[in-house]
Amino acid sequence: MQNTKDKLTAILQSGLQYLVFIFLLFLSIGIATDSVTAGLILAIPTFFILPTIRERFIPNNLRHPLLTAMLIIAALCVSLNASNDAAKTNGEEKQQETAEVARQQKEKDLAEFTANPQPKIDEIKNLIEQEIYGGARYQIDALKEADNDELNALNEQLLKIESKIEEERRKSEAKAAEEQRIAKAAALWSYSHRDDPMSKGITHIALLHSTNTVNFDFPYSGAQHGTLMLRTDPKYGKDVIFSIEKGQILCPSYDSCTVRVRFDEEDSTSYTAVGAADNSTETIFIRNYSRFVGKMMKAKRVRISMNIYQEGAPVFDFDVSGFNVDKYKPSK
Repeated sequence: MQNTKDKLTAILQSGLQYLVFIFLLFLSIGIATDSVTAGLILAIPTFFILPTIRERFIPNNLRHPLLTAMLIIAALCVSLNASNDAAKTNGEEKQQETAEVARQQKEKDLAEFTANPQPKIDEIKNLIEQEIYGGARYQIDALKEADNDELNALNEQLLKIESKIEEERRKSEAKAAEEQRIAKAAALWSYSHRDDPMSKGITHIALLHSTNTVNFDFPYSGAQHGTLMLRTDPKYGKDVIFSIEKGQILCPSYDSCTVRVRFDEEDSTSYTAVGAADNSTETIFIRNYSRFVGKMMKAKRVRISMNIYQEGAPVFDFDVSGFNVDKYKPSK
């Protein structure tokens, strides 16, 4: 029973050695396609995996499988390194060959053009007429060393066309970027409409949060946005309402206060405001709705600043460029 087990183990070990041998042999053949030397570096020690070769050529004290494995690993590293170097060298040689072929072709084309320029001139004209500008540019650049008046004139013509195309491309990209910016800005606004059961009218609201945040001291600490609201109400009329999430705006309901408003890069102007009727310290109503909204609809950016208790006069920045008057107060 033990003899059978030993024989089976020996067969498995021998089979594994042959599988590793076949794998490394095919690997060395693949490496040899880039470098014969690199392939041989791996192939030669690979044969020592075979028991018959190892027993015939390697002394007894050097037949340990670990030593054989270390030899194969070292040979594999050296072989791969040599293969990479060979592949790099072959790539450089191919690039040089390609460059040389291109140079010779260029000299041939120049010689043919100098001897008889008209066919090539007609070809370039035809490419420009068909708006195949890339092909025309390639032909002109290939012959740019030739001193030919017609070719120079075609080059100037093509340069103007390319300049116009580039300008249109820049305009198109700028337009697309602006449309994307407007769409993003439009998404900042929210609109709502609700019926007023007492007046049988509709209240229209447009709401926008500031792009920046402020952080007040305790007990109002924590980042917060400012909110700008436009409201058209059948009972209360039209209002521009500014509010913060927490804090005390110094603008009581029984007296007016002044807020500073800046549209785009204009000088800031003063607007009168009053506090909320419920004595809320987070909300104020900015007077002169028509003036404010009229200037806002022409602007992209509005900055609002007012005095807040123990916080000075922070500035709240609003991107108003996405305002849509039809969504704010639809006709139907």
